[in-house]
Amino acid sequence: MYAKINYMQEILSVSTVLQSEGLLVFRAGARLCAIPVSHVAEVLRPLPTFPAPDAPPYVAGATILRGSPTPVIDLGALVNNLALDDPRRMISLRVDGNRCVGLLVSEVIGVRADAERAQARAPLIENCPSEVIEELGQLDGRLLTVLRLGSIVPDETWAALEREQA
Repeated sequence: MYAKINYMQEILSVSTVLQSEGLLVFRAGARLCAIPVSHVAEVLRPLPTFPAPDAPPYVAGATILRGSPTPVIDLGALVNNLALDDPRRMISLRVDGNRCVGLLVSEVIGVRADAERAQARAPLIENCPSEVIEELGQLDGRLLTVLRLGSIVPDETWAALEREQA
């Protein structure tokens, strides 16, 4: 079962489901993706962005989130090499301790605990950098790409954002 998400709220805090070992499941175009719920800070509508210096093409820009400059990743550009036409949600993810990254997605589906995870690795996915894929699995008969967060934003982009903030 999916944990229902109330889209009437401006911001969805997932702190109530952090105790689970589930995955937050979402779409980037037609691709079904997931991230461990423990990495998710909140889900919100996309915020305005400004250009991010020294950023790769999949970085849509940066925004101010909770008072801090935050890089915003277009997940479509990252995993499909095609920017999303109309991202509907931004997932705020905790990475590298106290840093956050915004992840633009087409749709947030919900929290699942029962995704069948395969131990297949990223080279099976064409046009997607292997360092962003943790593993592949299936959910309801569809391919599920579980993302890895560690180095999704290059150090140069973080440094440039920190310089701009100073």
